Amino acid sequence: MQTALALIPYCKKCKFCQRLTITRYLFEGKYFFFCSNCNELTKWTDDTLLHNCKISFTILEKLVIYYIRNKSIKEIADFLEEISPSSTLAKNTVIHYVKLFNTIALEYYKKKSKTMLLEGEVELDETFLFKMKKSSAKHRPYQSKSIWLFGIIQRDNKQFIIVPVQSRDKSTLIPIILRNIKIGATIYSDCFSTYVNNNTFPKKSSLTDYGYHHQWVNHKMEFVSKDFSHIHTNNMERLWLTIKSDFRKKNIKKFPYFTLQDSFFIIL
Repeated sequence: MQTALALIPYCKKCKFCQRLTITRYLFEGKYFFFCSNCNELTKWTDDTLLHNCKISFTILEKLVIYYIRNKSIKEIADFLEEISPSSTLAKNTVIHYVKLFNTIALEYYKKKSKTMLLEGEVELDETFLFKMKKSSAKHRPYQSKSIWLFGIIQRDNKQFIIVPVQSRDKSTLIPIILRNIKIGATIYSDCFSTYVNNNTFPKKSSLTDYGYHHQWVNHKMEFVSKDFSHIHTNNMERLWLTIKSDFRKKNIKKFPYFTLQDSFFIIL
């Protein structure tokens, strides 16, 4: 019951009188909020992306759990069939709800990103996600586009922000850094030219002018500084490994399965 109620909001506005109510009832397998002012019931999914949900709450709960556990479409369908053959959902139905959960998650993180400010010790890095491939179609020279991901992770709590970018120049990455990293934070990175001026001797940080403490490691020579073991981007590298492993597991190889929306990426 506690797991089930975790999906239900703590309060809900009555759809009839707009009064806020916290009294929840389970009626015919569905959760409602009861308004003592007008004695009416409001379904918990009203005015949400789940308002047209036709499946039972029990199945919806299992779908959410498997989605949070990052299971594939096939794995979710197989799990549901194994648990209860009568509750088996068609593959297209599972895909529909996974896309719906993706949309809900995206909206949540888009709102959170407006107030999310990483601080303390943070790491920066970029990774190449998709390789541009030639297409046989004359009107479309390339089958899929090249995508770079720019990532920032806070060391102490592992909060991170990932931004898909088409370019890694200063005009693209510096505004993202200023928007998402608190001034005064300590930044660890590699020697990429956006962060470090490699044409001077000794090398000079391009981020200290903005009020950051910046330390870097030359990935052409080492991944962890031999002199100072705390200077590295290993947390960000591990995150890239997790993301790419998940892509391989789900056999995601092409751009159409990768949607860019407002500084976030979402797998459809």
